[in-house]
Amino acid sequence: NRKFCLTDDLPTESGLATTEVHVVRPSDHLIARYLFLFFMSDDVVSTLRRTMTGSAGQQRVPPQAVRSLRLPVPPLHEQQRIVEEIQEKRAEVSAMRSASEVLVNQLSAAKQKLLNNLFDPVRCQQVRLEDVLVQQTSGIGETWVQYPVYGATRQGLALAKEKVGKHGSRY
Repeated sequence: NRKFCLTDDLPTESGLATTEVHVVRPSDHLIARYLFLFFMSDDVVSTLRRTMTGSAGQQRVPPQAVRSLRLPVPPLHEQQRIVEEIQEKRAEVSAMRSASEVLVNQLSAAKQKLLNNLFDPVRCQQVRLEDVLVQQTSGIGETWVQYPVYGATRQGLALAKEKVGKHGSRY
């Protein structure tokens, strides 16, 4: 479930955790953040996920599954280089995510402005919707299934994922 925590500056010599937590302390051959990144990797998460025991909502990773993981241990300077490279990439991804959110918000605002302008009552005559719609009550029959069916989504209209029901001719 990717619930990991790295504590590198506890104000005391001890901490407190539930029995559901596996406390892992690096030796002198490991950098704590390198070990943390190892546990966050997709391969490790999926490996540990396969070992979970218990029922839904109460699943736990057995201690033996954690102890039996195989960890590549390069020299300390290489571990540090890896940690720094990943931190740089994370910062780049975060900046890109922020920039894309700004663009999405700008596009959404531009779309709303366009819609507001298009449907501005000053620009054109307004009529009741029922006065300009046509209700099709006959003539479709068996050919109904030939027509694409659209549904409303957050992104606009999209083709329906399901076909017309069992009795398409009723529509």
